Order: sequence, then C-alpha cells, then structure tokens
Amino acid sequence: MDENSIRVTNAIIHILDTNMDIPILSNTLLGLNGEIRDFIKNHIYKTMTSDNCKNTILEGEENYCLNQLKMYVEDNDFVAVTQNLSTKLFQFMKQNVDIPSGDVVFATFNCEGESYFSMLKMNYKSCFIHYVENTEEGVKNTIIKNHTILPSESQTLDEVIIIKLDDFSVKLIEKKYLINDKKEYYLSQYFLECQPELSPKAKLDIVTKTAEQINKKHYNDDVEKKMRFKKTLYDNYEADGTVDVVKVIDEVFENNLDAKNEFKERIMKKGIDKREIQLQNRNSFKKLERQIIKTDTGIEINIPLEQYEDREKLEFINNPDGTISILIKNIGKIEGK
Repeated sequence: MDENSIRVTNAIIHILDTNMDIPILSNTLLGLNGEIRDFIKNHIYKTMTSDNCKNTILEGEENYCLNQLKMYVEDNDFVAVTQNLSTKLFQFMKQNVDIPSGDVVFATFNCEGESYFSMLKMNYKSCFIHYVENTEEGVKNTIIKNHTILPSESQTLDEVIIIKLDDFSVKLIEKKYLINDKKEYYLSQYFLECQPELSPKAKLDIVTKTAEQINKKHYNDDVEKKMRFKKTLYDNYEADGTVDVVKVIDEVFENNLDAKNEFKERIMKKGIDKREIQLQNRNSFKKLERQIIKTDTGIEINIPLEQYEDREKLEFINNPDGTISILIKNIGKIEGK
C-alpha cells in the first residue's frame, strides 16, 4: 500500500492524563489542516505496514468496543463513540498506574476502497522547553520540563488500534504493562476483549531463535548451518514477500528428520500454526543480513549474507586436524575502523 492511498476523513483528540480525576473529552472535531492530517496519516501508515502489527477480530454480543463501533456505523455519531471509548480506557488506566498517560487521537479514514476507524494512543514524553515569566523586574526566560509532549511524526507509537468497519477485523500494536502484578497486553485482553495472533515480527523471531536452538542441539552450533538458515530465510522472503517456514527448514536441516520434527513441535507450542509468515517490511530482516563469527583465537568477522555462498569472496576450509580455516579472497583494499 501507499501512504497517499490513506484519506483521513474525521479526527478528534481526547486527553487521558491519569494525574487528573476525569478525562478531558473534546466535543468538537480536530481541524484537519495539512500538517495535522499528514501527522495522523503518517502514524496510520506506519501501523498498517508494520510487521509488529497483530491481527484479530472483534466478536461477542457483550463486547463493549464492538457495540460502540456498531453504533457508530448505524448513527455516525463519531464524537459520542470516541468519548465513550476514551472513558472506558481512562477508567482502566486509573486502576492500573503502570499504564502511561497520553492523548488519544481517534480518526476515520478510507484506504483502497475500505473504511476504517482508528485509535492512536500517544503516550506522553518528557522534554525540556523554554518558559517565559513576567516578573516585577521584567521578562524572565527560564527552562522547565514539560511532561506532556506528544510523540513526533518520526517516532513509532507503542499503542495503535485500526478497525475495518465492514467486518470489524483489527490491526493492533500494543505493549505490555503491569496489570494485577503481572505484565499483560491490556489493550487486547481488557479493552478490546479479543485474542490476537502473533505479529509477523514475533513469528520471525520465534522461528529464528528456534532454529538456533535446534542448530546448537543437533549440529553443535555449526556456523555454516546458521548462516545457511539466515540466507535461505532471506532468499525465501525475497521471492514473494512471504516466508515458507517448512520449506526453509527442509532446505536447511535436509534429511535430519529429528531436527525438523523437533523444530516444528517447538514453534507450534509457541503459537505458530501456519507454515507461511507474511511480512511487509524489509527492516524486519535487519538482524539477519549479517553473521558475526567469533573464533576461539579472539578474531571477530562480520560477514554480509550475500557473500556467504560466493566462493570467489569467502571460503570455509575444514582442515585434517579438525581446525577450520576461513579464507577471504580477492580483497582490493583493507581499511581499519
């Protein structure tokens, strides 16, 4: 999708500062001038294209958020529905002090022919600002710390809910906070009352860590096997934007049925029950683009994965005495950093 395909139609902001007794709820819509519209659109786009985004759906006759959204679809009373949702969220925040205060921007938008309802929770940041006082001696400029600074356009929001209005499917970014002495995802569990699936990034992390564990157990932490896994995973994604986990493991662990079966059992226990992971953002593979090798002699080598299988540039040699030599070839220039 393209950011320009997002068209923000309505927006409103409510203040949920738990240092106060009640939320400050706006009765009027935000004026959508160019900067504000772009600010909201930018954060919506980053959420829609994030691999940290979870998918779920609102269900149940007694689901408060679902019933409010149905009321919005029927009556189109955007202000009232956002006030009701903000009040519910604020009450829960007051009961659980670990949840940060923030302003909540609700926005409706259209994208690629679909209508959406979104909630962007903008948790406060602290920042020093100048402050002008009028004193008996005249103007006094000083510095104070403002604790209610909103995230900038370049920052990523920790908590966002985007709901498609035709089927009430949800895209969700959330963060764990201390609820009843336990870290929990309160937005999904207590506010939306739903059970989201793992995000694509979380699935990728589970697959990567599980492969490392299997490599350590079945292949004595073989470096070439580790690099081959990363390269196969990356090549699989490059082909069509998805990772076929079963195909990757079949290629890497080859005829080792014990390793392959144990891998599949482990990822299923961790919540991955589909063979394909759909990824949108190349940045999700940042950690997989290089492999750092450390030798027992104290040498450290940072190898780009695209050069791993290029025998004109790099070669691993198994010596008769059991040691390994790494041959780096065709170097034109060496720089010290």
